[in-house]
Amino acid sequence: MDKDTTTPPVPPALPPQGMPARVTIIDPVERRPFVPLAHVGRLGGSLLAAVCLGDWLLWEQSPGLSSGLYALVLAGLVFINRPGLVMNRWHGVQLLLLACTAVQTAIHPSLSNALVTGTLLLVIAGDTALPALRPAWLRWARALVSVLAFMATWVAFWRSLGQGPVGRTGGVGRRLARLWSVSWLALVLAVGFGVVLGVGNAMLRDVFINGYDWLVSVLWDIRLPDPLNVIFWGLLATVALVLLAPRAGKWTGVRCRKEIPSFPVADPLTARLRSVLALAAVNALFFFVNTLDVLYLWAGQGLPRGVTYAEYVHHGVGSLIFAVILSAVVLTLIFQQDASVTPSLWLKGLALLWIAQNLFLEVGVLLRLTDYIDAYGYLTPRRVYVVIFLILVATGYGLLARHILVRRSLKQLLLGNALAVFMLFYLLQFVNVPRLVADYDYRLWLEHPENNIVRARLQHALGDEMIPLLVRVAGSGLEAEAVTDAQNNLRLYEDLRYLDEWGLWRDWQSWTLRKQQLSRELTACLTANLD
Repeated sequence: MDKDTTTPPVPPALPPQGMPARVTIIDPVERRPFVPLAHVGRLGGSLLAAVCLGDWLLWEQSPGLSSGLYALVLAGLVFINRPGLVMNRWHGVQLLLLACTAVQTAIHPSLSNALVTGTLLLVIAGDTALPALRPAWLRWARALVSVLAFMATWVAFWRSLGQGPVGRTGGVGRRLARLWSVSWLALVLAVGFGVVLGVGNAMLRDVFINGYDWLVSVLWDIRLPDPLNVIFWGLLATVALVLLAPRAGKWTGVRCRKEIPSFPVADPLTARLRSVLALAAVNALFFFVNTLDVLYLWAGQGLPRGVTYAEYVHHGVGSLIFAVILSAVVLTLIFQQDASVTPSLWLKGLALLWIAQNLFLEVGVLLRLTDYIDAYGYLTPRRVYVVIFLILVATGYGLLARHILVRRSLKQLLLGNALAVFMLFYLLQFVNVPRLVADYDYRLWLEHPENNIVRARLQHALGDEMIPLLVRVAGSGLEAEAVTDAQNNLRLYEDLRYLDEWGLWRDWQSWTLRKQQLSRELTACLTANLD
């Protein structure tokens, strides 16, 4: 019989002694406990301070001086709860940007100002709480995700209060349990013998009765807080907790590091031809639309029969903007296909041509807005915001063109657009758009005083910035009807008249520099012309 020469199976290699058979790679940020035991007291005190200060500064107040102060307080609490943090220049830049934003809040708050304030606080929270994450935008993304996971943050916080090693240095829950186990017998005996002795001692019974009556009167005089105020406290505590201890899901670390995958294609040649044909079709359609704009907007020809001026100028702006945005989305999806499809020169050329036509379409939207102003005789802040939005879209198209030519990742394209949006909002918060619009409308009215601008119903669009416009019209003496309407409308803002005298000290939390300036202008006009 032949000798069996089969090689015996090799047993699996055993791990070294003391090492586990399987090693799981964990995000270094997730190794740390949610709230270190040594910092639980500091975090709890910071939450209490954030709630108390927020109730004092913000409750039943409009945005103003106190809103900027509270943003700086939250930033200070964030750094207080980072005892091991090493400050660097980027932290200084972030604090400087937040300080400028807080000053602007006290000058003239706006929606862009509020959005920038929240974004900077999240950036500061993410940078200081998760310094080990690279790149920096990953910290900001996880801080943003922690806002959505605020319930999990609260659960982890309460669990941290009761955690700790066995012994005298245990968590809060273990300390309370130990305190009860030590003191329950003394409490039972004191109450029991107090009742027995009180039955036989009239003086002691009188002391007990008086003490009970005093306790009942104290409890009866306690006023329960407004339910809405309690909800506001919970909101303040949640915002503070998310900033002081941002906690995002574990999936965010791995998911955010991955690149956004491209779309696989079975047949690259078919996918390339399909994409080229699609871009050629939309280019032809956009060329036809832009040709119509050249004829009726640029050349100034009359509109076709059945098409009203309002439909062509006013109602078409929204659909055109939507078409421009949809075009950017379609281009992004086309160039997110497999790398075997997108390098085509025909595909890139048609894509860049479509981008150019979209930019030309934006110019047509601007011309429509200009015609709208000429037709109605006034401008509104909404039209200005449309122009600003078109500038942002044009910036996005520039980034998209670079993405197409250089073949950058989709993640870089999205981050570039996010940075552009932040920069736009940060700069926009320092511009009082309603005030600029009011000045422009007044200059338009001076050219055509027969058009009563007071009856254009601009109060809702301009807000308090309607005051300087009414003051100028009331003192112009150009058109009697417009002057009278302006004087009557100024009385609607009577509540701002006495702000300089006593309103500043009564309601300083809502004070803004612009409101004080408007109050002085209104008081001077009413005193000189109407009183």
